[in-house]
Order: sequence, then structure tokens, then C-alpha cells
Amino acid sequence: QAKYELIGDARNSGLFGCFELVKDRQTKEPIPAEMHAPIKGKLMAKRLSTLVKEHIIFVGPPLIISEEELHAGLDIIEEVIREL
Repeated sequence: QAKYELIGDARNSGLFGCFELVKDRQTKEPIPAEMHAPIKGKLMAKRLSTLVKEHIIFVGPPLIISEEELHAGLDIIEEVIREL
């Protein structure tokens, strides 16, 4: 969260979590609606299927995921955020 201004909040409980993407971290104004579909498209293009609802990327991997697989998925999310 501290690394990217685009992340207004990152929260989790166990393996389930989400990244809230904002235009302005101070006001928590969400990213524009026209960015929602491209984010989902970029994640899918990198072969990561996850829920993107409005300005929130949800992380909910299978509970049998390995640590290596989890890091690979989070790396993909970071790549997409960096591209934005």
C-alpha cells in the first residue's frame, strides 16, 4: 500500500483480501469507472482470474494454494497496478 499511491487501502483476513484503488489517497476518491474494465482485462491477460468490482481487486485464492502460487498471483496484481 505504501509503495503505490493508487492503493488507497489494502486489507485482508487470512488469505482473503482486497486492494482498493483510488484516484486520491487523501479523499479516498475511487479511480474513474473507465479504468475498471481495463484492470480486469490486464489481470486476465496475465492469466489471473479474480474478482474486480468497481475500484476493488479482491483476492480469494483456493485454500490449498502454495505460498509460491500466492506470491505469483500477488506479483501479477502488482504488475498491473504498476502499469496503471
